[in-house]
Amino acid sequence: SVVVSAFLSDLIPAGGYKARVRARSAAGWGEWSEEVSFETAEMGQCATKRDIVKYAQYPDIKDRLGDCMIECSPLRVAHPKRCTRECIVRTLDLSDACADCYGDSSFCIIRRCALQCVSPKSRMCTQCNKARCVPLLRQCTGVPEWGLKIPY
Repeated sequence: SVVVSAFLSDLIPAGGYKARVRARSAAGWGEWSEEVSFETAEMGQCATKRDIVKYAQYPDIKDRLGDCMIECSPLRVAHPKRCTRECIVRTLDLSDACADCYGDSSFCIIRRCALQCVSPKSRMCTQCNKARCVPLLRQCTGVPEWGLKIPY
């Protein structure tokens, strides 16, 4: 008996999935298996069922996150992280913990990409953000990079 396994990567935490498999041998393809349903675990600050549903509700979520990050720039407010969290919770109804990830990301951009982000939507800012801050955002949120809602 031969055992073959498969590895599924980049699944969204707290997501529901269905899968079927079939084998292939020298004799050709076998029949499809019965469908199996499974759910991935909640991981990270934004990877709860509630926050994942909120992510899906807003097609313009990137713009809204970006607006909060710009509105709460340290050049405008005394407490940018708190301002970002409150803005995200108010406008998108994401959890405080998830909103804090974006507040931290905003602060990361200011600390690590200030010169490149004089124009927040510039290519240089985007490149710096992706290199220096997105990995931290991904780790905090628990969401794979392809599923992250990155404002710039």
